[in-house]
Order: sequence, then structure tokens, then C-alpha cells
Amino acid sequence: GGENAVGFDVLLNYSADYKKNKHLWQNRIEMAYGLNQTETSGTKKTNDKLYFSSTYGYGMTKSLYLSALLNFNTQFAKGYDYKTEPRTYISRFMSPGYLLIGAGFTWTPKSWFTATFTPATWRGTFVSSKILSDQGDFGVTPGKHLFSEFGANLRMEAKYEFLKNMTVFSRLNLYSNYL
Repeated sequence: GGENAVGFDVLLNYSADYKKNKHLWQNRIEMAYGLNQTETSGTKKTNDKLYFSSTYGYGMTKSLYLSALLNFNTQFAKGYDYKTEPRTYISRFMSPGYLLIGAGFTWTPKSWFTATFTPATWRGTFVSSKILSDQGDFGVTPGKHLFSEFGANLRMEAKYEFLKNMTVFSRLNLYSNYL
């Protein structure tokens, strides 16, 4: 019913959390890479992610923490516009790269749900590629490699084990620039 295709996807997700007395420290790393090859389209990247997050909180109440957030997000390999011939690259490692540093509150009302609100958050968008920065891609001023913003960030995560060794994880991350 179609054309022959070969694909693969490699995923690594790891969490390391610490909770003792008034201290809460949540860490998560996610790495993913995937390719798909078809007879007519050739090889295309289907997944490419490098994500790291660390949140430290000091308890104010049983489920509310004064917290600091560090979040980094980029990709491993070049991304291409597959509609052009020859293919032109539109992204690569650290083009873009996103770094968030913020202070605020973490709320953990249930063991499977966490919300972190940081009303004082700096977000840097890095474009290390000279070609992409010269074009002004990802919001940077043409020729510059960093776009800085200051605003608020809300991250909500749910990790629920619905059967033994069967877990669903979902994250919603919202950012609003004050400037």
C-alpha cells in the first residue's frame, strides 16, 4: 500500500530527583535522534532533541517551594528544508540553542505532578551558525549570535505510572517576554 521505508529512533530519558527535609532537587535529561529513509524522498531526520532541566527548591510549605530553574534545549545535527533542491540547512547544534535561568516557585501537590512558575526568567536564544545568524534567524539581530529576553516561565509536568513499568510523561512549557 505504499513505498518501502526504513526508520529508526533512539531515545534516552533519565530523571534524578532528591527530596529530603525542605530540599527538593529535580533533574531531567532527554536525548532523541531518528531518521527515516524512503525510496522517493531519501533520508530525512524525524527526531532530534537534547534537553536538560534542573530545578532546586527550598520548602515553604509541604508542597510549595521557593525555587530556581535552569533549562537547556538544542539539537544534535543539522536540520534541512526538504522542499528546496539542493536541501538547505535551517538548524544545527546550538542554532538554535535555548537557555532559561529563572527564580520563582515549584508546586508539587501530588507525587506525579509538578508545576514551576518563575516570574523572573532570562531566556537566551543562541545561534552559533554564522550563516543562520547573518540571516537573523530565530529572532537574533542579523550578524549577532544571542537574542536575550526577560519574562515569566510556567512549566507543568505529569509523570504517571498507569501499569507496572508503563509510564506516561507530559510537559507543558509556556514563556512570555516582558520586554
